[in-house]
Amino acid sequence: FKDLKENYTDAKTAKVQIDKDISKWIDVYDGKLYGNEQASRSKVVVRDVQKTVESLKPNLTEPFIGSGKIVDAVPYTAAGEASAEAAEKMLNYQFVTQMDRRYIMNMIATLLTKEGTVWCRSDWCYEDEEFVVPMTVPIPALQMIPDEYKVLTNNGDGTVDIEVTKIEVKKNQPNITVCRNEHVFPDNTANNREEMLYMIHEYETTLGQMKKEGVYKNLDDLESYMVDAGYNEGASDTALGTLREMENRDYGVRKDLGAKDPLRRKLKLIEFYGMYDMEGNGELEPMLFVWDKKSETIVRSEAIPTADKEIPFEKSAYIEQPFSLWGRALAELIEDGQQIHTAFMRGFIDNAALANNGQKFIMKGGMDAVNFRRMINGEKHIYMNQNPNEVMQDGAYNEMPSSVFNVYEMVESLNEGLTGISRLNQGLDAGAASQTATGVSTLTSMAQRRMLDTVRNISSMLTKVFRHQLANSIKFLDEDDWMRITGMQKPQGQLGKDFDIRIDLITDAVKQSKIGQFNLMMQNLQYVGEGVRFEAGNMILSKYFELFDEPALAEMVRKQEPPQPSQEEQQMMQLEMMMKQAEVEEKTASARLKEAQAQKALSDAQASGDAQQIALAEMQLEQAKREQEMQMEIQKQIQSMSMDAQKSQQDMQITQEKSSIDMLIQRQKAELDMAISEEKAKNDILIAKQKSEADIKAKKAMAAATPKPTSQKENK
Repeated sequence: FKDLKENYTDAKTAKVQIDKDISKWIDVYDGKLYGNEQASRSKVVVRDVQKTVESLKPNLTEPFIGSGKIVDAVPYTAAGEASAEAAEKMLNYQFVTQMDRRYIMNMIATLLTKEGTVWCRSDWCYEDEEFVVPMTVPIPALQMIPDEYKVLTNNGDGTVDIEVTKIEVKKNQPNITVCRNEHVFPDNTANNREEMLYMIHEYETTLGQMKKEGVYKNLDDLESYMVDAGYNEGASDTALGTLREMENRDYGVRKDLGAKDPLRRKLKLIEFYGMYDMEGNGELEPMLFVWDKKSETIVRSEAIPTADKEIPFEKSAYIEQPFSLWGRALAELIEDGQQIHTAFMRGFIDNAALANNGQKFIMKGGMDAVNFRRMINGEKHIYMNQNPNEVMQDGAYNEMPSSVFNVYEMVESLNEGLTGISRLNQGLDAGAASQTATGVSTLTSMAQRRMLDTVRNISSMLTKVFRHQLANSIKFLDEDDWMRITGMQKPQGQLGKDFDIRIDLITDAVKQSKIGQFNLMMQNLQYVGEGVRFEAGNMILSKYFELFDEPALAEMVRKQEPPQPSQEEQQMMQLEMMMKQAEVEEKTASARLKEAQAQKALSDAQASGDAQQIALAEMQLEQAKREQEMQMEIQKQIQSMSMDAQKSQQDMQITQEKSSIDMLIQRQKAELDMAISEEKAKNDILIAKQKSEADIKAKKAMAAATPKPTSQKENK
């Protein structure tokens, strides 16, 4: 425990400057005052950082929450194809259905841009409920009951009354926890995530929740300490934690006003995930230690319970800092620009506030008392002895030089260049309509590249989290759960060797570009015609539907069977084949006739002894042989095509028959299961009826055997 406390102290000490930087970035985001404000002067703070962060968040979250399929599994081997498909279906189902992905992604986008670094933990949530079911069963059937049971009474008729203890699983699913940066203390000696030997994390819980989870120990000692010492969690001991608590007070969060009873009182636990020599034999093992922060009571010590035995924490940074686990926030880029904008904006407001706008200046002696009173009362007719333009002047705002606005605009452009988020993406540029389409497209594409880079940082972190999640799903979910959710068996292939997972995400601009490319591709397919296979066309169409976020249509198109030719089309094909065969036979006969004629001409020329006729006859004979060989080759190709067509038709018929047989088997199995369930229900009803009749008979017999009192004395 001493070594663990030293690791915790070292990691906390190394993170002091990180906490200060994050606190500074949060102040810049919130627009806190700088401390140099003067009385009777403007104190406004321009919130460029907050404006940029809030405009960037929807672009970062939409790729993850706008589609029902974000995880793509890629098979590397033949054995990994089925495993990849099952893993892809399971992970997409869990992220879309079982998790609050909107909240998770909003927290990730907020912390990433606002604080520079976000840490996520892969959790597994399990919750069950135990209840008792009374039953009456035959004695031989006791051996067939899989659950625990307790025999209550023996009915004497071959049956017994029992109570069966059943467990109903309420929750058995993964979860992603977005950690607070003030509660995360990674290995301070690591340059990157792969070099981390440990991770220390603080989290809040209650004693009642710990008892409910059933994985903690020494809870009696902890409860005694809480009662005797008047346990109170107290304030945070880090600068970032203190800042967060003070901010949360403005939104109704008060840790010092929590419940006072031990079971509901908040306490803070410290968990250590990492490598440790538990046996003292020089071998490091992945261990998990959990202790209470205040009482230092160890409540958990075991091997890391995850399936992959790895530290279940992953991180992502907005601006990667080389050789560091922490990144820099967006405020680091445009903090100076926000200060310059604030200075100019305060100058604008002070210039307007200190100006003499709304005042009237009247020359002394230029108006008598009567007319001055008329002017004060707002009367229409005022008589003056001199020219009004010389006697009276109106006050106005001081005119600002144009160079001030040029500098303000220059700083705005500088901020856009640093962040990649232009006013076009924020909908703030009034001159966008007057710009050329090429210029607008260029600015948009630059911003999209910057956002796409940030999205890839998030997806890289989530890919690693999903790998932890998949390993836990394979371990903690049984075959029935996999079959119910995916319709497939558990993945048998090895992750990273037979298949792997990735997050296939695109922004809206990239999606629209791909849709345009697919439109052009499908327009060109009509010129290719029969040259494109049916499977290739279906694959292109399924990808097209996926871009429109229609996974059901894409899956239907992907599984669509090639259309079968009708009976008339089959007859036409047979007639065309017979016609081609007849043409080939006719050409073959013609070639044989020419060969015979050439041989006769050759024999006649040899008989006459004319050398020129002999050469001509030999040429004709050679040409006839070549034509005959060509026709024979064509006939072979036609026969081969006919055999292939017959074979494909037979395969199609076999596939149809097989699917029909499978459907028939499934229907018969369902009917058999239903019949078994009905028969079991009838037997249960019959047994219950027989038991109730036996109970009635026994009560009647007992009542008949009980002697009735004949007198008051006997009754006494």
